[in-house]
Amino acid sequence: MKKVAFIIFNLLISLLFKQQLQTKSECNFNKQINYNYDEISHLTIYYKDIFNQKEKQYYVYFYSLICSHCFEIKNKIITYALCDKVKTYFVLECDEIKYGFDTELTIGITSIEALFIKGYPSLIVIKNSNLTFNEAGINKILEKIYSS
Repeated sequence: MKKVAFIIFNLLISLLFKQQLQTKSECNFNKQINYNYDEISHLTIYYKDIFNQKEKQYYVYFYSLICSHCFEIKNKIITYALCDKVKTYFVLECDEIKYGFDTELTIGITSIEALFIKGYPSLIVIKNSNLTFNEAGINKILEKIYSS
C-alpha cells in the first residue's frame, strides 16, 4: 500500500512540475511563437462587457485586424494573456468604441459610458471595478505587461 501511495505521489509531483514548466515557457516573451487571434477566442469579450468581468483586477486589450502596430505586438500580448499572470481580455475594433486624446480623464471611471481610448493598440486596467490605466501604443503596453 505504501508503494502505491509513493508511486501516485511521485506521479502527481511530476505532473505538477510539467505544468509549471509549460506555464514558464508560455511566459517567455523572447520565444518566437506566431500566434493567431483564434487561440485567445476564450478571452475575447464584447465592448459592452468590459466592466462586467468577475476578476478583481484584469486587463483589456483593444486591437484592430488592419492595424500594423497591433500586428507587431500580437504575439507578445497573446503570450502574456496565455501566461495568465493578470487575466487579459481582448476587444476587437467595433463601432461602439469611442476615441479621445486625454485618456487621463478616464482614470477612475466605473462604466462603459465614460470610456474612450486613443486608438489601436490600447490597454486598459480595471481594478475593483475602477479603470486605473488607459494607454495606447506598443511601448506603453509592453512596459505595463512586462512590469506586472
